[in-house]
Amino acid sequence: MSVEYITPSEAARLLRVNERTVRRWIREGKLKARRFGRLLRIPKSDLEAQLPAQWASEEAFKKDWDNSVDADYDKSQERIAKQRQILDLFGKIDYDPGYDYKAERRKR
Repeated sequence: MSVEYITPSEAARLLRVNERTVRRWIREGKLKARRFGRLLRIPKSDLEAQLPAQWASEEAFKKDWDNSVDADYDKSQERIAKQRQILDLFGKIDYDPGYDYKAERRKR
């Protein structure tokens, strides 16, 4: 039986949280992970089994989201959503989430 592993960034994307939050959960022992050399991997079965139980209490959920890093991330996501709405209004949908717009601005 082979175990399927995912990266912390994939786990963050699946859970819709910041990657730093996933790494913090690993450090705190809330989430099991394994190292393969320098690579950190999370068993997909452990991810699915452990997290719903941790999120059962609303207090634990608030504690995980009540920090400045996650708040900044949420604000940036809200800003991006507003930018997308503006682009939709003008019909200019050429937004690429992987493109570094700030780097382009620094070049000017």
